[in-house]
Amino acid sequence: MSALALEMPADSSLPLRPYQAQALDAINGAHARGVTRQLVVLPTGSGKTVVFSSLVSRRSGRALILAHRDELIQQAAQKLAVVSGSLDIGIVKARQDDRDARVVVASVQTLAQPGRVERLGDFSTVIVDEAHHAVASTYMDVLDRLGCMGESGPLTAGFTATAGRSDKVALGAVWQEVTYQRGIIQMIAEGYLCDIRAMQIGTDFDLGNVQVRAGDYTDSSIGAELERSDALGAAVKAYREHAAGRLTVAFTPTIATAHALAEKLRAAGVPAEAVSGKTPTDERRAILARLHRGETRVVANAQVLTEGWDEPAVSCALMLRPTKSAPAFVQMAGRILRSFVGKDDALLLDLTDSAELGLATIATLAGLPPGSVKKGQSLLDAAEDQAGIEKQKIAVAAVRTRHVDLLRRSELRWLEAEGGWVLSAGADQVMLLVPAPGDGTEDAWTVWRKAKGCLPTLESGKPLTLDWARGVGEEVARAQGGVLARAAAPWRDREATPAQAAALERMGYADRLPGLTRGGAADLMTAHYAAKDIRKLRKAAR
Repeated sequence: MSALALEMPADSSLPLRPYQAQALDAINGAHARGVTRQLVVLPTGSGKTVVFSSLVSRRSGRALILAHRDELIQQAAQKLAVVSGSLDIGIVKARQDDRDARVVVASVQTLAQPGRVERLGDFSTVIVDEAHHAVASTYMDVLDRLGCMGESGPLTAGFTATAGRSDKVALGAVWQEVTYQRGIIQMIAEGYLCDIRAMQIGTDFDLGNVQVRAGDYTDSSIGAELERSDALGAAVKAYREHAAGRLTVAFTPTIATAHALAEKLRAAGVPAEAVSGKTPTDERRAILARLHRGETRVVANAQVLTEGWDEPAVSCALMLRPTKSAPAFVQMAGRILRSFVGKDDALLLDLTDSAELGLATIATLAGLPPGSVKKGQSLLDAAEDQAGIEKQKIAVAAVRTRHVDLLRRSELRWLEAEGGWVLSAGADQVMLLVPAPGDGTEDAWTVWRKAKGCLPTLESGKPLTLDWARGVGEEVARAQGGVLARAAAPWRDREATPAQAAALERMGYADRLPGLTRGGAADLMTAHYAAKDIRKLRKAAR
């Protein structure tokens, strides 16, 4: 038995949040349907490691967890020990070779070496951490040698915060289905993540001087332009004016830029250090420990803290690495979204004016249109504005005013049915808003997704006000690839099709057919079928 298993008491455990339990149910349900390669998308800070650690601890047989960096390997092993208590956990990395353990946490780079996979034996469960990397040739080769790509392979579950890649390679090459997904707006609205706001800091940084390769800006040319411009000095000034006292992570393009920024901060009296992939592991851990204790206030990093780094107390990001890549931006900004005692919000200081240049910004986090988040505005308030709701300066947890006609004024075609609401999201699914049980005086709704041929799936961890329930419903539908029904779609005014008329006649709506439009017919059928589901859900909730 490995040392990790011996360090933890047998009754050690972490309670699951409602959505984490939902994710486990979704994985098990999809596996029962024969889906062996599943992708789970959860925002940074939502506890992906807890979810897959719980999955591994509950399943029989041996399990393998694949990761590509030392921090991810150590984090997975430690969370597994906490969640499971008594599992035999081993690490396979470089010369460490605990290959006989019940649960093996392994480096992909190590397993890519000849013979290393074959020495491990068989597994019933394979977990891929930061699964957007899985289409890389190294991962594909390892997964193939493990038998994961075959029809009778082990349950293979990938976890990521970003179901996309900067190089546009399709994740469908590995994953059969997105089994479970939650959006950042939903997590903020429910209080699991911190709200975030951004401030653009004026500099003479000029992207015209920066080179582009493979669809994004090159690190070396960004670094050169940062040094030429006043961006580093502006970053120091911005931190002292807007973020003094906050624990902060700075994202820089090169090692030299990280050290230059840390030096300028120290010269201004701000305790700061720099880390990179070349920083020895023990030294890097010591620097991050000093940040955790507050001895260091800012850590500047060159592409080493974008994945797998967990420091909830950090509440500010200095962004000196502009990017066109939404996944890359989400990974960076996600580092400051974790909730923490005394942490009211997250602040992103943008030193390269990304919003004005149409690059990835905090609007990217929630799928909002470019430029929709005003300078200094929080992401939640921007989402409300985008939905056409009057901005309200109250906390997320506070009771919000109910807008009775909210969904009727929406640009999307929300329909009333059995006291709830339904939105068509393509041929195969609808979103349902169902009143939460209570005395009827509170504005409380649950959000469900109903896919064709499947039972409804709860998508909200707790009841939400009508405005947020609607936003969550639309966010989930878009994430699932749904085509949302729009109230002003031109096709709606055309005459109902013969197939629609025949279907409605069978459903008992023959008297409604004269003069019925194609849109009206679609609404009638959508509401008819949704009413049954909403009725069952309301009854089950009583």
